[in-house]
Amino acid sequence: MRKLLAIIIALSCCLSLGAQQRLTLNQAIEMAQTGSYEAEISDAYYQAGMWQFSSFMSTFKPHLEFNVNPNYVKEAFEPTNQFVKTRDYNMFSTAAELRLNQKISALGGDFYASSSGIWTEHFKNADLTRLFGASPIRIGYQQQLLGFNPYKWDKKIEDAKMKHVESRHDFEQWNIARKTAQLYLEALRATSMYDMYKNNSETSEYLYRIGVEKFNLTSIRNDELSSLELQWNNALNSCSLAEVQMKNALAELYSYVGMEGFSLTMPANPDYLLLDREVIMSLVEENNPVYNQNTLMLLEARRKEDRAKKEVGVQASVDLNLGLQNYGANLGSAYGNQGLLSVSGINLRIPIIDQKTAKDKYKAAQFEAKSTDAEAKENLRLLTVEVDNAVRDFENYQTLVRSTSTTMELADEAYRQSNDNYANGIADINTFAIAQTRKESAYANYLNALCCYWDAYYRLSMLCGTDILSIR
Repeated sequence: MRKLLAIIIALSCCLSLGAQQRLTLNQAIEMAQTGSYEAEISDAYYQAGMWQFSSFMSTFKPHLEFNVNPNYVKEAFEPTNQFVKTRDYNMFSTAAELRLNQKISALGGDFYASSSGIWTEHFKNADLTRLFGASPIRIGYQQQLLGFNPYKWDKKIEDAKMKHVESRHDFEQWNIARKTAQLYLEALRATSMYDMYKNNSETSEYLYRIGVEKFNLTSIRNDELSSLELQWNNALNSCSLAEVQMKNALAELYSYVGMEGFSLTMPANPDYLLLDREVIMSLVEENNPVYNQNTLMLLEARRKEDRAKKEVGVQASVDLNLGLQNYGANLGSAYGNQGLLSVSGINLRIPIIDQKTAKDKYKAAQFEAKSTDAEAKENLRLLTVEVDNAVRDFENYQTLVRSTSTTMELADEAYRQSNDNYANGIADINTFAIAQTRKESAYANYLNALCCYWDAYYRLSMLCGTDILSIR
């Protein structure tokens, strides 16, 4: 199903690209979230966790089973006070039982109901060759009274496991989005820088041609013409280097998303977003897999500690049941004249001398719980630091994007004016070279700020487990 979804998304992107030859950042992320190897691993982990949780939940539903136990006894050894007696039974029997089980999670016990029968053939005893036993109905309930009761913990731990699986899956999806955005924006930055250097080389070549004409008319000196030629050569070299970086970045992006031959679209400048740290931390506590992993670790440590504590003292379990039962020479007589049968009991386990095994095990579980608690606190501290840094980076970079965008517009306007002024003989080559350098620096700063902003956005969304732009 996942492969079919990836194919559908790829085909839809191909149809749209065929018309406009464009791939947006969101389209690239959708393709990576369905077709990348990280997506396959994340989906497999999520599916395994989901089916494991479904399997656990099914244990609290009614279970019906049919058991058959054929048995042949030739000899039996019966020990007495002075010797062991060997008795020759030569008996074959078959018992069958239809049993219904239901766990009672609220009480921590098991309810059961059964219907059973037994057929016995005695090959040695001529007086009693065949015997049937029947128990049409028997109902009962068994539960741990003293000692460790696993039902108290199992549901909590399995719920925590499933929540961790879900949060990890969402975390991986955002991580894939972040990696795709890094590759996409790096390819976009390299492509934009190549376009800029290519335009600079064309402009430098144009100005050099004008300079040659002016030099022939003795309007400029030889050193100015050499500066124009140097400017052109530098622009060509920068363009060649940018082309190599562009091809490498595009190849890496093409390989990751599984498509090639498209052009990229520059994301729009984001609107300013003022973040509330309390809201961010509440989302982290709810959705982050590290936080959910801490919860799971603590629950498992507490369960182990509780088990070890309950195993120190007396343990008791009870099994109460009531039913009908009878025996006869044939099946009909066995089911007739049924008598009431109640087999109930209490099982006690009282440790007398265990060489402090249970107590030492309990102490070890206590210290393991303390170690787990300390580890969880450290994980939470590191996560809090990472979230604070992510919030700070996002706020700084969204401000920097706006600032570098304004600077880029100013530098571009200054470059155009210097270009025109030099072509008209108003400005010299140094003024033009300075304007070109400032333009390149401003454009590079803007692209770097834009890449850093989107990386900070996807990083913070990954930590929160949700789109931070949706929590305005």
